[in-house]
Amino acid sequence: MTVWTMKQIFSGKVPQTNEEFVQYIKKRDRLLILLPIAGALLLALGLCGEWLGLPIPEYMCGFYTGAGTGLIGAAIVMGIKHRRLIRDEEKIKKARLEMSDERLRTISKAAFRMAAIVLMAAMYLIAFIGGIFYPILTTILLVMVFIFLLAYAIAYHVFEKMM
Repeated sequence: MTVWTMKQIFSGKVPQTNEEFVQYIKKRDRLLILLPIAGALLLALGLCGEWLGLPIPEYMCGFYTGAGTGLIGAAIVMGIKHRRLIRDEEKIKKARLEMSDERLRTISKAAFRMAAIVLMAAMYLIAFIGGIFYPILTTILLVMVFIFLLAYAIAYHVFEKMM
């Protein structure tokens, strides 16, 4: 699976020309600005949480620091990749055609559907089995299942009206 088909999970519109594809990439780059901002906030929380007097366990400080660094690094790598892509007309064409490939889009949707089913089953199993040892786990995971199903129902209703 490529990066482009993964992006198609979240947006259904496919650019038809190379110029539209470049605009699509530039639009993604504008959204990419949010990654280093979120990363910097997490990094600051991880590094300065104890200093600010927040009751953050040491493990979570390390987690926030690592996650923040990862987000900043991912934004830099993706930005560089997009810049290189935009400069090469042949790569643009190849990436656009790959993104619009119906077979890859169908595979991506089927894989996403299967992953959602496996995730739901795993959450139910962990909730019911893990709840024996940690009762709050059952509540947390069942609330997550509810949020997922509610989001699905709302999205289905909205897309049904749009399409």
